[in-house]
Amino acid sequence: MPTSEAAHAAWAREYVTRRVTLKRGDPEPFKTGQWLGKGGWSEVYETGIGGTVVALKRVYFRNTPRERILCLNELDILEKMSGRRHRHVVELIGSYELPLRGNNSQLGLLVWPVAQCDLSRFLGCLDLLGRLFERITADKDQAWTPKPEEEDALDEISRLNLFPWDKKIRKTQIQEGRYSRFVLMDLHRDCVYRLFTMVGCLAQAIAYLHDDQKIRHKDLKPSQVLLSSDGLWLTDFGWSMDVSELSNSATNNGGATSVKYHAPERATRGQRFCGRPEDIFALGCIFLEMTYRMWWMVAEDYLNPGAESGWSYQANLDLKTYWLEPLQIRARASRPPNPEIEHLTALIDQMLDPEPTTRPRIRDIVDTLAVDLGDSNPFFGNCCLPVKESA
Repeated sequence: MPTSEAAHAAWAREYVTRRVTLKRGDPEPFKTGQWLGKGGWSEVYETGIGGTVVALKRVYFRNTPRERILCLNELDILEKMSGRRHRHVVELIGSYELPLRGNNSQLGLLVWPVAQCDLSRFLGCLDLLGRLFERITADKDQAWTPKPEEEDALDEISRLNLFPWDKKIRKTQIQEGRYSRFVLMDLHRDCVYRLFTMVGCLAQAIAYLHDDQKIRHKDLKPSQVLLSSDGLWLTDFGWSMDVSELSNSATNNGGATSVKYHAPERATRGQRFCGRPEDIFALGCIFLEMTYRMWWMVAEDYLNPGAESGWSYQANLDLKTYWLEPLQIRARASRPPNPEIEHLTALIDQMLDPEPTTRPRIRDIVDTLAVDLGDSNPFFGNCCLPVKESA
């Protein structure tokens, strides 16, 4: 598995400190490669250092006290975590600040790793292939040519090493109606295994933030979870908050984070205190979306069937039973029964409690997932198995 050590060593050879301040007119210190995305005031590109591919996040801001604090927040959080890294959280390699024209500046963050996709894209790929499976199942002997977006979904999953067959062979197998269902069923089985282990990895990453680093993420959503064939990483700490110096981790700051995954207390726009439980609520939403895909169910068909703009979980919590019941019914009706998904669904129910004080803490979530469900625990890969206390 690739590591970040060569990138860290290369930065240390080139620069004295992790934060570098450049002069106005200095050239850009890193060449940009493939464009990876954008959001808010920033753009993300692929670049390299020490022979390692990393992400370069360029944040543009005016040098006013407010904008400076907002933009440097992510750097402060990433630097704090650098002292004690976690395998499922992105790493800061280094940063630079470059003054631009007028009162503007650019903050550059070099972050490892560069992922192949994010959890949002992965779940979307499963939805596309689920629709393909429905069409094939409706006419088992029909020869099918996957739509371009379905072909893209197959390729995306191939890059995660979940579907290692040759592209031509794979396409031929899917086009032969007699075999295509079985090809997709094998693919789905591998994806479900990956989804199960992601549950434990994400829980351990949040436990690291909350318990080890005393940090709230404040903007958890599937697109903040990076994926590759080698692992999973939590990213984007622009809205995160270090609460290690506070006697109470709750604040009433209503930052402009992702509305869909807002906890009820965040949606009140500062009228209620927000703390670590808002991360638990958002994580419960993510777990719910993952669990639908474990059954190859399209989440939006149950959560937001009308495709309502601006839809959010917290505004529709009166439908929580409707969201969870199909999962529980399938878990009980499957042959053999699936106690793991029933177990996970019950935990999600607690995580989506409208009252923050009654949601479980992250350590309780890890312990609940670690409960003995048989010979092996599906929720944890070897990277994140909880340590069992000796009797």
